[in-house]
Amino acid sequence: MKKAISILAAAMMLSCTFVSCGSSKDDDKSEGIVGKWSANEDTLKGIMEDDEGTALSAVVEFRSDNKMTLTVEGDYSDVIQVKDDSINWAGTKMEYTYDGKTININAGALIFERTGDADTSTVYGEYRSDTFDSEAGNYLFRFESADRTVTVYSAEGTYEYNEEEGTLTTSLDDEGDEPSKVEIDGDTLKVTDKEGTETYTRVK
Repeated sequence: MKKAISILAAAMMLSCTFVSCGSSKDDDKSEGIVGKWSANEDTLKGIMEDDEGTALSAVVEFRSDNKMTLTVEGDYSDVIQVKDDSINWAGTKMEYTYDGKTININAGALIFERTGDADTSTVYGEYRSDTFDSEAGNYLFRFESADRTVTVYSAEGTYEYNEEEGTLTTSLDDEGDEPSKVEIDGDTLKVTDKEGTETYTRVK
């Protein structure tokens, strides 16, 4: 799942120039793989190790209909700072205009649309941008202050879990990837692929 999460790093560079068990009939959220799982601290550190952001949380939900969702919240305050009249984006200062609803950077080169009602009193709030949304997933940008920027990445997909073999494949992985190995011990889920092991705890 780490590969799915890393998409934000690639999208940001461009802008600047897991599972219901298909073989199990037990949908009890206290057993099996169905349910919500939250990444532990070590896994969060690895999620963005090649990125300039810091993962704050990562939650994967496996549903009983073999569909899944992935939500990752990241702190990008060191990369994006929204000031009164300019945005510092990865070290590049860019001017913008704001009309209460839209942040227009460099005459339309990059546009952010406020998710809620228009607010001319402050530029800070929640935004989306078509530049970052794709079939792979969507991004929400929370410009909280001049020194605080948080992103929320969300993706939906499908998965296949083989309980007997302990393997997992998802539509969020790269095409051609080998199935991940899965271990479930009570409320602990470990997913291992060629990039290493990620550990999750069941969300109660």
